[in-house]
Amino acid sequence: TFLGKKNGMSWQTYVDANLVGSRNMEKAAIIGLDGSTWSTSANFTVSTEEGLELATVMSRTEKGEKAGDNNVTVAGVKYYIVELTPNAIYGKKGGTGICVAKAKQVMAVGVYGESNNPASCNMTVEGLKDYLESCGY
Repeated sequence: TFLGKKNGMSWQTYVDANLVGSRNMEKAAIIGLDGSTWSTSANFTVSTEEGLELATVMSRTEKGEKAGDNNVTVAGVKYYIVELTPNAIYGKKGGTGICVAKAKQVMAVGVYGESNNPASCNMTVEGLKDYLESCGY
């Protein structure tokens, strides 16, 4: 169950309770399509440039253009893109990885560690994205 309402919701609650609190990932963030950080877990800083690049990569894919060099950098870590759709990026770096799911105005970002199940991380991030999108975000 997702917490909050369309108006007056706490973005931090979504990150803490629904993403990281799921125990399906180690770090998480909600990033605006303009690259701005709406909320993030502790010790996880996604720069505006990194956020913009995530949105740009998905936008290029939506337009049928090449995404770039098949990598994305998030919080200073470079991930190899293993799957890319107009609304999602799935990346790996060794035994860790990332899922980024794009809604209308925001992107939900989850980073899983070696002890997490990648599919569970993806489902959790995508689920929050679907919920936020249903609320107009």
